[in-house]
Amino acid sequence: MPTFDPNHPQNGDDIDADILRNNFNALNERIDSVPPPLQGAPGEKGDKGDKGDPGEPGPAGPPGSDSPPGPAGADGRGIVNVRDNGDGRVLVEMSDGATYGPFSVASGPQGETGSAGADGRSVTNIRDIGSGSFMVDMSDGSSYGPFTPPAGPQGERGSDGMNGANGNDGSPGPEGRSVVGVHDSGDGRAIVDMSDGSSYGPFTVASGPAGPEGAPGPEGPQGPPGEVSNQQLNDAINNAIAGTSANTNGVQLLDPNADLPTVIAKLNELIQAGRR
Repeated sequence: MPTFDPNHPQNGDDIDADILRNNFNALNERIDSVPPPLQGAPGEKGDKGDKGDPGEPGPAGPPGSDSPPGPAGADGRGIVNVRDNGDGRVLVEMSDGATYGPFSVASGPQGETGSAGADGRSVTNIRDIGSGSFMVDMSDGSSYGPFTPPAGPQGERGSDGMNGANGNDGSPGPEGRSVVGVHDSGDGRAIVDMSDGSSYGPFTVASGPAGPEGAPGPEGPQGPPGEVSNQQLNDAINNAIAGTSANTNGVQLLDPNADLPTVIAKLNELIQAGRR
């Protein structure tokens, strides 16, 4: 009978199967010798617990292997042709060579007359587009081309035709435009004015070389009396006195602030004195 030895194995002992087996068997006998507990009266049913969380899904299983193909089925039959038997009935020919019939085909009621079809198209015109090509116009408004027919051999020159009659005079054309003036734009350039009111420019007018000096012009008309300064007036009087006789000594000197009529009168007096 095994005896339990609580002192074995010691720390650092080699593992001995006999010692371990003896202790395990002794513990097993002690456990088996414990009498089972007495069954008491069943207690009241407890409250239902909360529903647990769903568990994690398990991994997918491996795919199954393909089944071997089944045996091939027998060829089916189909209709390959339906032909007239020549007496108003039909024969049905099958794909396996068999023929069924003849069958009488029942005629349905007479159908209604269909609506008129769309009008057909026709050529309405062939027109020359120049360069030896032409376009074909259809009745529905569409056109085709251009087409270039192959050129034939050159024909002989025909005789000249008769001169046609003179045509009627055409209606007068619109009035033309002309230049009615050229004026300075104020900055050394020129503006050209047209007869219809429009203008063009300004244009920069290139200057040519200077021409030769012209002949003196005719003498102009007598201008109005000019203004003279006091110094100019005194010089003129003194020069006049110096070239005249002593009679001019009686002419009084002119007031420096004299106006033009007084000056003219004084000159006349001087001239008269010089003539005596």
